Amino acid sequence: LTTDPGLETGLRQIRGATPGSMMTFFFLPCAGGSSWQRLNYSRPGGPQIARRHKALFNKLWAKSEVLARETYASGGYVAIEWPRICDYWKLPMVQEFMSQYNLAISDFDGCAYNLRSSVKSNAGAYILKPWRFATTCLQLRSHLSHKCNRSHKHAPCAGADTKKTESYTDLLVYHIHQAWEE
Repeated sequence: LTTDPGLETGLRQIRGATPGSMMTFFFLPCAGGSSWQRLNYSRPGGPQIARRHKALFNKLWAKSEVLARETYASGGYVAIEWPRICDYWKLPMVQEFMSQYNLAISDFDGCAYNLRSSVKSNAGAYILKPWRFATTCLQLRSHLSHKCNRSHKHAPCAGADTKKTESYTDLLVYHIHQAWEE
């Protein structure tokens, strides 16, 4: 999506779909909006890394807006996903986008969708990742609303588990598919 050919591929997919039969998900990297970035900023090389993350985000966001506009015009659905604590949710351009397309927020917790640690010292323990979707799809919102019931202990979403939590659990994917089927 950082290249014009990548954008054209996305546009072709949207334009080739039956009107109203598709959803465009935006899973843009959240590293630049992570609370860890605020901590890392004071470390050697931190400001340069933060600038690279911001530049990548800006490039991806500009192309995402083009794809969203095309999706919305074709009667399709739009969804954005980041952790709830990601600073990107607060950006004016993201807020304007959400308002323009009337995206509604759905907050849910990773442990409620079987997100577990694979780190040896915490293997199998639930991870309480605070996820958020903003979407035009009401069914997606209803399926992705489960929060932790506090009946279990949590492993930290840190270290080797952090990268793993970028991926979705089978249960989360199941709910996304169920929502789409509805």
